[in-house]
Parts: sequence; C-alpha cells; structure tokens
Amino acid sequence: QFFYHNHLRFTVLYNKDEAYEGSHRIVGFRVKPISIKHAEDGSTCGNKKVINHKDTLLELTGDLNARHLKVMHSYEVEWELTNKEWADRWDVYLRGRPDESLAHHMSIINSFMVVVFLGSV
Repeated sequence: QFFYHNHLRFTVLYNKDEAYEGSHRIVGFRVKPISIKHAEDGSTCGNKKVINHKDTLLELTGDLNARHLKVMHSYEVEWELTNKEWADRWDVYLRGRPDESLAHHMSIINSFMVVVFLGSV
C-alpha cells in the first residue's frame, strides 16, 4: 500500500514584540504532511482540522497503465503564540538532536585517522 501526502499543515510560531507596541515577530514554524482523500466538491476541507486517519488516507491504487491520477492538494495555516525569544529562534537547528552528535564526532575521528594513515605511507 502506498499513500500520498497531499495536505500540508503549516504552524507559524510568533511572539509579541515588546520593542514595538502592537507588533509581533515570527520565531519559528513547523510543517506536517497529511494524507487525505478529498471529496470532489471540496467539502473535506473547511473549518475542521484535517488529521491522518486510516479511513480518510489517500491510497495510491487503481489501473497501473493509467497515465494520469487526479489529486487535490490543500494546506492550512495555524498561528501559535509562544514565549520563545527572538534571539533563541535558531536554537532548534544549531543544537541538533543528541543522536547526531555521536555521528558528527565519529566522522571527525574517521577523517583524522585517514589523514594519519595516508600521511604515514
């Protein structure tokens, strides 16, 4: 079975900018892909939040010799107020995940050993 993600949920994180009264700053975002089999009249998108559910997934099936498949794409945008500071907006990318740190250090050690072995020949 294959499913196609044809709906995107964008979550925009923002905070209130205290330097300027009444203004806001975008400090982050998230994107979540969702698979949904839309109704042809577009009634599956509206005010309800779209979720991945086993009964509404868009499964790629049908005639293998067919040259075209009609797919409706959609998106939604959510605005989420957060306490994250403007200066900390890059921390999610700079810190990385704990499991990536070991791979990074092993890569450095591997490169160093290659230089040592090639230099000794």
